[in-house]
Amino acid sequence: MVISYGTLDLLVDTLTSTSNMELPKIKNEDLPQELREVLGDSDAEFESIIDASDFIDVQINPDYYYEGRHETAKLLLESRKKLQEYKRNEIQGYYQRSEEDT
Repeated sequence: MVISYGTLDLLVDTLTSTSNMELPKIKNEDLPQELREVLGDSDAEFESIIDASDFIDVQINPDYYYEGRHETAKLLLESRKKLQEYKRNEIQGYYQRSEEDT
C-alpha cells in the first residue's frame, strides 16, 4: 500500500492528538423529552469509550518518513526552479521574437 506524505502527516497528527478528540454535543432543546427529563437543563455530551490509538495501527519508521519528506521537498524545489527557468526562457523568447518582427 502506498501512502502519501500528506496522508501520513494527517495520521501522525491524528494519533498524537487523540486526547483532544472532540465528540459531538446535542443541545438540550434538540433532545427528546425523555432525555431532557434525565439530563435536566444540560446538553447531551459524548465521551470517547476508546482511544483512537487502540484501533489505528500504523507502523511508521520515523527516520524513513522524515527522509522521504526531505527528498520530496528537494524534488519540489527543483521542479519550481525548472518551472521558473522555463517561464523565464519563454518570456525572453517572446521578447526576442517581437524585436525581430519590428
